[in-house]
Amino acid sequence: MDVRTQSNKTIKEDFSKLLYSFGERVPYPIYQELNKELSIGEKLAKCKLEGNRKTYKDKLKALEKVKDEVGFVEIFQALEETYRENIIYGSKYIQYFDFSKAECAFNEILDASKSQSISSNILGQVFPYIVQKHQLSDIEKNKIYLVNKAFDGDNLMLSYTRVLEFVERVSISPKEIFNDNLKGDFSEFYGVKKYLRQFVDVVVFNKKNKTIEIRIDFFKNTSDSQTQRNFSEFFSAFKRGLNLTNKSEFERSTLNLHPVIHEINSDLTGRLVEIYFSTKEGSIIKIKKRRAELDIRDEAYHKAGSEAVLNDLDIYRIGSVWKNEKGRELELLIPGSSSLIHSNTKAINEAIITNCRGASDFNFLNNKIFHFLSNNGN
Repeated sequence: MDVRTQSNKTIKEDFSKLLYSFGERVPYPIYQELNKELSIGEKLAKCKLEGNRKTYKDKLKALEKVKDEVGFVEIFQALEETYRENIIYGSKYIQYFDFSKAECAFNEILDASKSQSISSNILGQVFPYIVQKHQLSDIEKNKIYLVNKAFDGDNLMLSYTRVLEFVERVSISPKEIFNDNLKGDFSEFYGVKKYLRQFVDVVVFNKKNKTIEIRIDFFKNTSDSQTQRNFSEFFSAFKRGLNLTNKSEFERSTLNLHPVIHEINSDLTGRLVEIYFSTKEGSIIKIKKRRAELDIRDEAYHKAGSEAVLNDLDIYRIGSVWKNEKGRELELLIPGSSSLIHSNTKAINEAIITNCRGASDFNFLNNKIFHFLSNNGN
């Protein structure tokens, strides 16, 4: 059953759950797209409700007041469909595994995964919606629960959810700092915020290509080390649940994405927004430029430097954005570390895909990865 169409309940029955989950999970720019497409604010105004001037959550609360209005059915259906796709495809950290030379291992993992039962606890009961924040403390931490099985073309998709302590680095306004000495010495302030958060993670089996993708939730302001830890905890729990004969088969089947780095740098259809590299002289250069319409490759100092030492750049981290048909920028990042500089194998199997509304956006970038690999004979 497809996550985009499943559910025999009426939207009205789950409307409060939908609006809460939508506000917690779907980024505001995507709501703005829906607002523009469906004139949500204008329709709310006709009902004497402010749909354009309040906060994101206020706008969603306004929609709850018109849930019985016939004129809003199309809007509610769009919210539902967008939410269901976004939790599966929105922003994910992915690791890739190629079992084309280990088909027996692929089939063992697939069969073991398919035999798992859907969780009957509260997480499984309310999925695809998420539970309220006050309920998270009652759920065992770092334990994964299978909550959905679905097909997307040739792919089997297993959705898991879990609750974990989330660590977020947040900026603090100088106005909130009461120590004048600190204000005089520093211009920017940051803090670490810890709280419980529900993740939706997906394991994708491509039966045609014999590949497995493990996609975990990725949120902004998450450090590389936190992301790695979030993945490692899921990966370990997933493998334990399968009770495999050969537990090291995944590690032997990692798909090397390192050739994708060069392809991203050469692809002028995207806008380069992040690049880390080492020069022949041993200098490490880190550049991030995500502000609108700026391509790092077009900056004079970088352009001149790249042309001068193009064949001597050892790029280990790179990010680029491509615009979808609505003009929103979708980002693909290969998040390599400086350890790749001195590595003889130059191997990395990680990617981060962000800013996607749903399957179309995500698959556009994910397919680029495999296209780039095919350009290199992989």
